[in-house]
Amino acid sequence: MRRIILIALAMAGFAMSAQEQEYKFADHTLTMNQIVSEWHDQNFYTATFTESRHDIKDYFLSVAMAYPNEFFNRIVIKMLGYNSEGVVGNYVCDVANGYLRADLLTELDGQVQMCYWRCTDGGTLVAVAVQGEEYRPDIEDRLEYDGPVTKCYNDLMFFRINPDEAIWRPITPQQMCHKAFDFEQYRIELPQKGKNITLTHKSNPALNALLKWNGSTFQISKF
Repeated sequence: MRRIILIALAMAGFAMSAQEQEYKFADHTLTMNQIVSEWHDQNFYTATFTESRHDIKDYFLSVAMAYPNEFFNRIVIKMLGYNSEGVVGNYVCDVANGYLRADLLTELDGQVQMCYWRCTDGGTLVAVAVQGEEYRPDIEDRLEYDGPVTKCYNDLMFFRINPDEAIWRPITPQQMCHKAFDFEQYRIELPQKGKNITLTHKSNPALNALLKWNGSTFQISKF
């Protein structure tokens, strides 16, 4: 009887220690703000190899692998046909028109858009727009912190892929359009149909801008 009690106590102790065990998970994801602080001058490679032309899924997977992020990862899961409920909403993957869009379905707003253009010289230009807010990782206790606990990450970035290459070369909007924009003040709309990018100023319509594609770069006009 005593032996049975000792065994039972040992098993109970093992169960309690298993419940109290802290697991250490591998997590190498970046925040959106880390991504937009890095991608203005970093090259990376196309993630897939195919004999046919790459499509919007190939291009998004390339960005997601270069810049691992929880939202990006969830979009890839959705893109592969798996359930991503509770995180990704208003998802559009239009392969025919080379356009992808996904909204973040949490308490904070977030959105990712991607499209691409075939250049007159045979190259490809990919645009990625991100906009929203995320919690600042440097604040441990949001309830005790008096300052802002979130940070905006609105940004637009271009990447050039030369013919017969797999290297993505970063091109900032200022380099592409010869004008700097404060994207925190704009709503960015990449084209699902058509060729032009729409920048709608949040408070001053006089600053609205249309980026008109001409086959190799953009010209700025009002709308």
